[in-house]
Parts: sequence; C-alpha cells; structure tokens
Amino acid sequence: PFVIGVSAGAGLGAALGLALSEWLGSTGIALLPVFSFLGALLATALVYGLSLKNRRVDVGRLLLAGVAVSSFLTALMSMLIVWRQQDMQKLVFWMMGSFSGRGWEHVQVTLPYLAAGLISAGLLAGRLNLLALGEERAFYLGLRVEVFKAWALLTGSLLAATAVSVSGVIGFVGLMIPHIVRLLVGPDHLILLPASALVGAAFLIAADIAARIIMPPIEIPIGILTALSGTPFFLWLLRKRGQY
Repeated sequence: PFVIGVSAGAGLGAALGLALSEWLGSTGIALLPVFSFLGALLATALVYGLSLKNRRVDVGRLLLAGVAVSSFLTALMSMLIVWRQQDMQKLVFWMMGSFSGRGWEHVQVTLPYLAAGLISAGLLAGRLNLLALGEERAFYLGLRVEVFKAWALLTGSLLAATAVSVSGVIGFVGLMIPHIVRLLVGPDHLILLPASALVGAAFLIAADIAARIIMPPIEIPIGILTALSGTPFFLWLLRKRGQY
C-alpha cells in the first residue's frame, strides 16, 4: 500500500479528517476511518486508472503511477499542514506514524472496517494462489483476473486505511514482512496472509518498543524506523529482481 500510494491517500484523508475535527467534534474522530478509506479509494482509483494498458493492469506502470500519486498526495498533506498551522505538530507526527496515545477505544472505532477487510482478505487467499500461477493460467482456470485485481486493491485499501486512521502513515511494513514470511512458511496464501498479519503485528510492537527506548525521553515516530529498515530492503529486492 505504501509503495503504490494507497497509504498516502489514506493519510491525506485521515489528516483532512483531523483538520476538520475542530468543527465536527467527536463525530469527526469517529469518522476518521471513513475519511481515511475515501482517501485510499481515491489514490487506488488514480493509480489503477493510470496503470491500465489495453484494459489490463501493467505492474511496471502500477509502480510508477504509485510513486507519482504518492508524491502528489504527500505534497497535498504538506499544504494541509501549512494551512492548519495550529495543528502542525499533530499532523506532522501523524505523517510519521506512531502508536502514542492509542488505546482500545481506537480499536473499537475501527473494528467494523477491520473485520470487513479481514473477511475479504480471507476470501481472496485461495484465489491469490491461482493468480500466483500466472495471469493467463489463472484465467483459464476460471479466475476473472482484472476483476480480482480490483477486488484485491480495494481490500488492501480498506485495511491500509483502517490502520492509517489509527496510527498515521507507517511505511514499508507491507513490503518487508510478506517477503520475509514467504521464506519461512512458503507461498500458500491461505497460510501466508494470516502469518504475515501476525508477524507484522509483532514487528510493529518491537518497533514501538525501540522507538521508546532509543532516544529517551523522546519517542521516535515508528514510521521513521520502518523507513530506515524498509528502504534498504526495497533496494535489495529491486536488485534481486533485476538478477533474474
């Protein structure tokens, strides 16, 4: 989600919700997941539309479109910070990602969206195994490939938006963890998806602990730590892919 701009869209939506919470009050806070999902949906639609080639999603175009859309939406977030200078510290901290001040009440607000996303992801798992065989083979096995891709993007957008509405933008976790877990449990998505969720949660707990103890009494935003570890991993992954 971070690489293809979905997290940036979710972050912009949530930041806009935060900025409007002054007028909306507690309702605005409760609607943060909705604002976040709408932002993620906008980013997904833009990236999906830009990546289409002959009515099919081209992976290379998807990544390039994601980088462009992410940069554009991040710029809009920066403009929002300039506009809402009284909320600057809160919004900047939001852009960096943090669990500070988050509790079970935030889980309760996001639970319906999280449940819907997890159910959808569970339904996707078996079909992802088909897609892993290759788009052409998956098509001949009965999978409507382009419809399925859109469904997967929407599911990812919903889950990313739900997370961003609580913690802000924390990048690269969705890039690193599934690749690492795949090496441990294999490519079966029926196992890979729940295992990635558990390992990702454990990784973020460890990152949160590290963020609190590295520079006491300052708490480093988690997004900084994940970016410091995720960027080298992303570059290594690109280099590894280039060798084949």
